[in-house]
Formats: sequence, structure tokens, C-alpha cells
Amino acid sequence: MGPATVDGLLKAWEGGIAASHTRRALGLLEAAHPSMSSTQLAQLSLGERDVALLRLRGDLFGDHVQAIGSCPACGAELDIAFSVSALLASLPETHGSSGPVDVIVDGYAVMVRPPTSADVLAVLGEGPTREAAATLLDRCVVRVAGSSAGRVPAAVAERLAEEISRRDPGASMELALDCAECGHRWTEVLDVVGFVWTEVNAWAPRMLRQVHTLARAYGWRERDILAMTPHRRAAYLGLVTG
Repeated sequence: MGPATVDGLLKAWEGGIAASHTRRALGLLEAAHPSMSSTQLAQLSLGERDVALLRLRGDLFGDHVQAIGSCPACGAELDIAFSVSALLASLPETHGSSGPVDVIVDGYAVMVRPPTSADVLAVLGEGPTREAAATLLDRCVVRVAGSSAGRVPAAVAERLAEEISRRDPGASMELALDCAECGHRWTEVLDVVGFVWTEVNAWAPRMLRQVHTLARAYGWRERDILAMTPHRRAAYLGLVTG
């Protein structure tokens, strides 16, 4: 399972049930990276965060992903399959270079950085989506020259958003899909946090049922059952269930 312990993941799952999208992501990463503080994890760019979450998914459930979706053109159900390693390998070379970058556009010289989970948490509740997005961009502008006081114009803000996406491609990972029924082809942005959380949310009750079964059969404590290797736990389950 890598650095994430079963108990740590269950605690992250329990804490994330009623939490926001971003809080869930940070909770899972805290379980996977106990040597890093919550503040350090919140300062990762959104792309770095999502890459770390996908790697955690690979450690927990394997490299292969099998899911079900629907065609936006004809509504047909389709199987979606991809590998975590291939998706990560497809990221542009700019991945991992998510520090501040200078952008010159329409007479404005702007230093901007990709947003972090800390930024997202800071602007939650800012009102309409458009206003929250603008506030998020404001937080990412490190320095600006050539402007009067206030926000940069919309055209400049759009260019800055494009540069952020280019510098932090892990924040917008896409899957190339096609429909066998109608031949429609499209790309779908993968909601990494939602995807990983859904799998953890399905795994956790299964794990608790295993604890329940072994505790009833042998009288063992939860922490001792969770500390077992998966193979040993499965072996005891096999003996109990026959």
C-alpha cells in the first residue's frame, strides 16, 4: 500500500465524508504523506496535488482503471479504460515546473503562479463562480506592471489562465474517448479528486466489514486487524468464511 496506512486512509475517509472537494483531497494526501504537514500539502499546485492523488490511487488499487460513462452525442453506455501510469506519462514536459512565470501581454508584464489548494480554500464562498474565479486569479498574480490599480483586463486574465494551464497541466487531465455506437469522439476532463474519492469511499466500507468479520470471529482489536498485511488479512477471512 505504500506510505499510506489502512488506518490513516480510514481516518481520511471518515473526515472527508462531510468535507469539501478540496478538504477531501488534502485529507487523502495527508494519509499518503505523513511526513508532510497539512500546510505544505495545501501549497502544492492543483496539478501537483492531482498527480499525487493519482499516484496514491495506483498504490492502493493498481494501475488499471475500468469505469463506465455515457456518450454525450447518443447517450450510449460505454466502458472507459485507462492506466494511471500512461495518463501521467502523457503530461507535457512543463509538468513539475509550476513555479511563478513572467507573462507579457497587451502591455502588461505579469508574474503569475498556478493556484494551490490553499488558494481554493481561501476563495470558497466568494459568491458567483465567475467572481470566485477572478478572485482566485488575483491571488495567483505575484507581480504586475503596466496596469493601473485593480484587476487586469479580461483579455489579459484569459491569457494568464492559459499560461497557468500550460505550466500546471496536471490540473486539467483529459481522457480521449470515442463511442462505438455512433462514432462520436471527444475529450473528457478527469475530476481526479472526485474519481479517487469515489474509489476510497467504496473501499472503506469493505474494509470495515472485514474488521467486523474478524473481530467477531477472533475477538481481535481493530488496530491489530488493520495492521495486518492484506494477504494475511485475506487468509484469515478465507478461514472464517470457508
